[in-house]
Amino acid sequence: MEFLSSIITTLIGIFWIILGFGALIFIHELGHFLAAKWAGIRAEAFAVGMGPVALAWRKGIGLRYGSTLAEYERLTREYIQKNGSDDLKAREKDNTLKPEELYRMGDELGLGETEYSLRWLPIGGFVKMLGQEDANPEYVSDDPKSYNSCPIGKRMIVVSAGVVMNLILAAILFVWAFLVGVRLPAPVIGHVSFTLPAGTTMADNAAALGISEPGLKAGDLVTMIDGKPANTFADLQIASAMSKVDQEVVLTVQREGIDEPLQFSMVPQLDQNSGLRSIGITPGQSTTLIDKDQDDIIKRELMRLGLDEAGLELGMRMLSVNGIPVTTYEQFSDLAAL
Repeated sequence: MEFLSSIITTLIGIFWIILGFGALIFIHELGHFLAAKWAGIRAEAFAVGMGPVALAWRKGIGLRYGSTLAEYERLTREYIQKNGSDDLKAREKDNTLKPEELYRMGDELGLGETEYSLRWLPIGGFVKMLGQEDANPEYVSDDPKSYNSCPIGKRMIVVSAGVVMNLILAAILFVWAFLVGVRLPAPVIGHVSFTLPAGTTMADNAAALGISEPGLKAGDLVTMIDGKPANTFADLQIASAMSKVDQEVVLTVQREGIDEPLQFSMVPQLDQNSGLRSIGITPGQSTTLIDKDQDDIIKRELMRLGLDEAGLELGMRMLSVNGIPVTTYEQFSDLAAL
């Protein structure tokens, strides 16, 4: 059952990745498409995905399974035979009509110039413009609405519009994320490396406060970094990573049981794993048991350990261990190891 649940979870994750990637491609190609329309270039196709057409819609034809192109050509050729000049009728029969001539007849008939399609392979997408053939770069169209006939300035806008739309999307998502709120770890110390500055540096005011052990401890709250307020754990990481060689990072720290703040001056060192300068700490993990239990995995584990009979429930928070206050999982782990 757990294996099946894992597969379902993985498939859901893949689905959201594909959906997100498709959304990015859609916005990118929409930029090219809107710019082409603005520039007066005929957009023959606007496709999301690659490969064979699954669904397509075109003005004057409607929604179809598969491409509307064959029906578009059939209706247009029938229109030429009924309303076209003798020359057009003759060349239509000989199948020597230029695509531009066919498009002009389609416009007269009231058919949409663009086929909007969803394709079977959920990767990529494209906008096909008259006079621009990726498979045949040498193809040139003399139609007034072709890409080749468009002024260079407008062509530059069409080419760059996809990237511009992605930048606009990124800006909108950035503003939205901070309006809604982004949960970031508090500047609370979790695991401390005993070989890096966070574990080996003695507090500047350790003697005055009667402290004999060096280093930060799990549960310490960093309130200031170089004299500026510390709001998130990321502030600690950034201050360390952006420090210069031999430059000290000064931390003001509140510790449970110590009335006055501790002050540490430590020089970050290069972390071989991340390649960034670091003092050797990780964020403190919560002592709250999560209240979202997918497939009742946590409940079954509590029952196996007999903790449910003791009254332990989802969402509860551990406050102390043997009377010793704890604020992080690392503190609990250290006490449990004694």
